[in-house]
Amino acid sequence: AATRCAHTLKGTSGNIGAHAVQAAAADLDMACKEGAEASEIDRLLSAVLAALQPVLAGLEQLAEGGESATANARPADGAQVDALLSRLQSLLEDDDTDAAEVLEELSAQVAGTPLAAGIRKIEKSVAQYDFEEALDIMAGLEISLTDSGNNQGEGEKG
Repeated sequence: AATRCAHTLKGTSGNIGAHAVQAAAADLDMACKEGAEASEIDRLLSAVLAALQPVLAGLEQLAEGGESATANARPADGAQVDALLSRLQSLLEDDDTDAAEVLEELSAQVAGTPLAAGIRKIEKSVAQYDFEEALDIMAGLEISLTDSGNNQGEGEKG
């Protein structure tokens, strides 16, 4: 039953573009098929649940009120998102196709936040190997991130 569930989750998450969930479920599926020890299965299950959390959070926000509910949403781990954005920019500047992998991770991190739409646009550009356009989109994201940070800081001073 565990193998079947992991296998089904792997396929379903791939169909909806939840690549981080798909990869984690694939690892769990393989471990179940190979008869891995319970401690290894538990570790892999925890990884699946961690990858699934942003997807479920995004779906919950959509169910509660659509895009308007996501307007004030923040990524779960802002420091990790910042690090991924920095890495993405470097890869795009080098026309490096590894940017696609970073984008998959970023998509999971920003699901249900205002950044999600921008990340989807960057993904489309990278899929077409248009790294310049991806950098232009990213520059627009940085402006909106900076503006958000400045507005919050001003509110705290007043």
